[in-house]
Amino acid sequence: MTARDIPLHNMALLRSFTLIFALLWVLPTMAQLPEPTERTVSAQAWKEAIGHLDYSRDVPMGKALPQDLPSLPETPASNEWSRTWVAYVLAGLVLTLLGWLLYRMLSDARNPSLTIDEEPVEVPENMERRIHSADLETYLRQAIAIGDYRQAARVHFLLVIRHLSRAGAIQWAPHKTNREYTYEMLQHPAKSAFQRAASAFEHIWYGRAPISRTTYEVEVAPLFDSLLAVRP
Repeated sequence: MTARDIPLHNMALLRSFTLIFALLWVLPTMAQLPEPTERTVSAQAWKEAIGHLDYSRDVPMGKALPQDLPSLPETPASNEWSRTWVAYVLAGLVLTLLGWLLYRMLSDARNPSLTIDEEPVEVPENMERRIHSADLETYLRQAIAIGDYRQAARVHFLLVIRHLSRAGAIQWAPHKTNREYTYEMLQHPAKSAFQRAASAFEHIWYGRAPISRTTYEVEVAPLFDSLLAVRP
């Protein structure tokens, strides 16, 4: 397998995982950095270093230079605590990102309609002209199996048209439009459901609106199935 065989979204996830593992490799190193050491200077060395300096002229007139200056209070070293805190924060961010990436991968695995490398189901283009002879049920199962929910909505709606034709609710003809079928359904109890179904189908198929597995299973399929339950 070459890099061209890997889908783009998987390549992005792979790069993200590489970055995460690099950070996880660096974090322990950050936590084990050596403590900064304090250099001590002897009194003799300090005297030799500043022996040529004369600050007497900087003292205001009439004021003597104090002999014993108070030393600054010593503060406890907090470098180790700071590094540990930063390491924990970075580790939390890395784990959060890792969890999000795993969620994305699992979501894509459960919902193939969101992937970009899927192959659409091969359904005859002129299937609308031979709905009574075509194996629509098989085409529908194939479309759902590969996650092509746009094609599934198309085939499912053709099943509705065929069923309503066999039930006598409409008079099917290859050249008829959904508007004409809607007009024929005006006196039928399921007219409102058919109007919504026809509108949904045209929005998905002709409008090329994106449709997810959830949308198909929760909104589209139940609406179409309700029309498949219409009795003659």
